[in-house]
Amino acid sequence: MDKFKLPEGIPDIIQEKPSFMESKKDHIRRKQVSLEGKVGSRVDPTKYRGNGHWQFSEELGGREYTGFIYVIHDTRENKLYLGKKQFRCTGKLNKGQDSNWRWYISSSKELSDSIKAHGKGNFVFYALEQYRSKGALSYAESWSLFHVEAPVNRHVWYNVLINKVSWKVTEKITERHKDRLYNIMKEAGAIQ
Repeated sequence: MDKFKLPEGIPDIIQEKPSFMESKKDHIRRKQVSLEGKVGSRVDPTKYRGNGHWQFSEELGGREYTGFIYVIHDTRENKLYLGKKQFRCTGKLNKGQDSNWRWYISSSKELSDSIKAHGKGNFVFYALEQYRSKGALSYAESWSLFHVEAPVNRHVWYNVLINKVSWKVTEKITERHKDRLYNIMKEAGAIQ
């Protein structure tokens, strides 16, 4: 059987994919910008002790807790972002190790880009509450986003999506969580 041949003229428009090493070199050449806004740098974890940049009345990250719910206030644009962060990694190679929660920003590219462009000094990082189970953490994030109607209030919130709760929920949303969320929104002028 004859080999398949492309019709004449088509090979001219087909571009070869870069080799693995060429694509790695391109990745290395891209400018890295740390969350402190410095080109060519990365976050220095030794600068983040205790609660890191998160404002909270107690010490975060105790072994009895899975993670926490947070709000980031962009004081320049007076916008908020609400999310969750686990204290420990869950991968095969790093399971149980501390995550990057002390200096973590968010999964929002828009917010991360704004922090890199304008500096962390224009943002306030609040921890609302810690939760013991993964289900409660997921539920608390979803409850909060529904409560403030984040996806339809884009003038106030960076959040555009609400993820589903796919774990058994065994904890209620704490009153402290509700109070802190209310007070942060009031301080940001999101409610009267």
